Amino acid sequence: MPEATISGAEFKKQLREGKPKLGLFLNAHSPTVAEQLAHSGYDWLLVDTQHGPMGYEKLSAMLSGIANGGAKSMVRVGGYDDRPGIQQALDMGADGVLVHALPPRLRAEYYQAAQDTGQPIVTTCYSTSEEPVLDEAAEHGSAYIYLVASYGRSGTVGPPDHSALVPVMERLRTNTDIPIAVGFGVKNKRHIDDLGAVGADAAIVGSTCVARVAAAQAEGRDVVEDFSGLLADLGQVP
Repeated sequence: MPEATISGAEFKKQLREGKPKLGLFLNAHSPTVAEQLAHSGYDWLLVDTQHGPMGYEKLSAMLSGIANGGAKSMVRVGGYDDRPGIQQALDMGADGVLVHALPPRLRAEYYQAAQDTGQPIVTTCYSTSEEPVLDEAAEHGSAYIYLVASYGRSGTVGPPDHSALVPVMERLRTNTDIPIAVGFGVKNKRHIDDLGAVGADAAIVGSTCVARVAAAQAEGRDVVEDFSGLLADLGQVP
């Protein structure tokens, strides 16, 4: 269950200690749904304003609902140049923002701005990334590193190749102790357990979750009950 008073530093400390943190991306613009999910035991919820229809007033209500439920809140903004969106999200009380599509020439300025404002950074690298890219991800990541297991279209790639991931994680570990989350191709509990066995701190399961919700809707089943069953299958709830 989420802890209403937990700080960002404690949240990251628990990740480093191996305590799982379960969360969801929210595209629906419903404060009621956001608060219900926060009260349902999720540790964090990310409001996706880049792909969702929520405006500032609705976003404010969603963030308040998430806080009331005791979960950490994050906001995915329109892009690196969405200054109003970033400022509004932080002013409304978001615990963090997800900023992406940053041109390489702006990275130094971005890293400095994040440091000055105390905002954690999620860096990204691939199992095929060259060593300078891995080193930069390790140097500047402060929330966690998203290690993409393989190139490909989401939902179409096979399970992660451990032989390719292990040396990459070893390289990252030589430069940082922040959590490493592996995504792309992670579909079931065995994949999650296998990643944990080779040193990953977290696993990102995306397309499988989307497919379960879509199937439940198409077949007239209860979406929440069906999704709870998936979480149980993944080993994240009793």
